Amino acid sequence: MKRYSKGLIILGIPLLIITGIAFYGIQRYGPNFNLYLFPPSVQKYGDIALERLDTLGLDAQGEQWNKTRQATPKALKKAKSYKEAQQILQKAVVVAGGKHSRLINKDSCKKSAMKH
Repeated sequence: MKRYSKGLIILGIPLLIITGIAFYGIQRYGPNFNLYLFPPSVQKYGDIALERLDTLGLDAQGEQWNKTRQATPKALKKAKSYKEAQQILQKAVVVAGGKHSRLINKDSCKKSAMKH
């Protein structure tokens, strides 16, 4: 019985450490790949979107973007749902990505698929 317990401890501790590192990695770097352990808060969702717009937005520079970038987090603090946050972020998406940029959600995807 002692050998079994000792073997379980020898295997269990590294397994717990590896699992902890994996959870930390997913929590820390998962949002870069749309992978979440827990859904982010509305404000965190907005912050992640703004970070992506900063790095990937073709027009994410200049005075207009700077004004939008400063105003959007303030508006996101008042948002109570993802839908409200998406409406706020849509304005930032257009500024950062140009007039043909937009957020795509499930409903708009279904509507677009039904047309074609």
